[in-house]
Amino acid sequence: MWNKCYNIIKLMQLVMFIVLGRGKFCTYFFLLFIIFFAMPQNSSLGQTTKQRLSTCEKIYPLARDGLYGYVDSEGEWKIEPNYSAANPFLHDCTAWVQKDSKFFRINSKGTNIFSPTPSILRFGANVNDDLVVATASNEYQGVINAKGEWVIKPAFHSIKDFQNNGLANADDSKAWGYIDINGNWVIPPRFRTVATFSDNGSAVVVPLGSKCGIINMDNQWLIQPTYRGLRDLQENGLAPAADTNGIWGFINLSGEWIVQPSFYYIWNFQKNGLAKAMNERGFLGFIDINANWVIQPLFTELDFFQENGLASALSENKYGFINTQGNWVIPPMFAAVGKFYDNGLVAVKDFDKQKWGLVDLKGEWVIEPFFTGIRNLGENGLASARDSNGNWGVINTSGEWVIKPEFNYIWDFNQYGLAAARNAEGKVGFINTNGEWVMQPTYTLISNFTKNGLARTEDDDKRQRFLSLQLEYRLPIGYFSNLEKN
Repeated sequence: MWNKCYNIIKLMQLVMFIVLGRGKFCTYFFLLFIIFFAMPQNSSLGQTTKQRLSTCEKIYPLARDGLYGYVDSEGEWKIEPNYSAANPFLHDCTAWVQKDSKFFRINSKGTNIFSPTPSILRFGANVNDDLVVATASNEYQGVINAKGEWVIKPAFHSIKDFQNNGLANADDSKAWGYIDINGNWVIPPRFRTVATFSDNGSAVVVPLGSKCGIINMDNQWLIQPTYRGLRDLQENGLAPAADTNGIWGFINLSGEWIVQPSFYYIWNFQKNGLAKAMNERGFLGFIDINANWVIQPLFTELDFFQENGLASALSENKYGFINTQGNWVIPPMFAAVGKFYDNGLVAVKDFDKQKWGLVDLKGEWVIEPFFTGIRNLGENGLASARDSNGNWGVINTSGEWVIKPEFNYIWDFNQYGLAAARNAEGKVGFINTNGEWVMQPTYTLISNFTKNGLARTEDDDKRQRFLSLQLEYRLPIGYFSNLEKN
């Protein structure tokens, strides 16, 4: 390697001597340059953050017999379960764990690198990769660093998540305010409730014994606290607000009524410039920025407009779809409706037959109402459906059974082309788009695959395990999310 470096140095010396006429100086300079970049890249100094993380990022907290440890994505125990609680590893390959009512910070080998004082009862949200909210023995909260040192002393009744602006909602048991990362009151505690700051630097607050207003991060009133109800400022500079009688309208940043308070309730403006509103009789419609009813309040149920410009509405106990002018694009003739899929179809329930099918943007049947239930239509053009006998199969956009209705239930297909399914005996596994069992139905509970390619399962003996896309691993796990109940 050094012969190669020497040749490079001589060549660079010659070049620089010709250019600058300072060969000796250039030799020293490039010698240092080559030595620096010729250092072995697998040394600890040469490791990148990504390389240092490659090990601990693939270790996950799991439980066995009520105690937590860590396993890798292949199900191998990397740290034996000895802890009563375990958090995911942070960017520095360390994690907080609990044992015998004490908290420790361990590395990816399971070695204790810090043992905090017994005064720490529990941890809250991470402030960042190095700091975490902690509750002390006095039941007050503060923030500690990786060494267990109190960066913010436990003097607060509660500390909410720190925001991107470096502030966190906090209360001193009497009132709420905002603190910085050093625990200093940036906005003193003088509010009954406070909201998090929005991206425009404003927050809705309620002073003690007062009404709602909006402040900025300099603790200045943008909108004085004179409103019975108030929501965040929108991109158009308006905020939904309620007057002293609880009647809603819209105000601007100066607190002026742009839309006079004349509505029983009001929602945010959508991108089309319309806002859903309710009149004093409880009927729903849409108004414009001038408080004019663009769509008259004639509906007892009214959804927001979808990307295709249609909104479902209920009229005389039947559902249909209206456009932004309030005209019926699909007349009200259904017992129930879903939301439009990307292909322009929507699942609807026929009012007379009480069966589900799919219609297009004209309301014409693409799939006749033959099914007693239809789930979401996937990107693969398939949807699980239930026949008149209560059995589930899978249909295509033509309403044809591509998987015969022989299952107790079928969930949606995931990104791997698999769907969780339950057989007649109540056992679950995974099937492919041909209806073949890829993972046999031997489990009582199952979750979908997560980003790491693993799914959680449980059998009759309450034994829990991971399923990978290739292999099965019998692993006890401490947390389990059921699929929806049916």
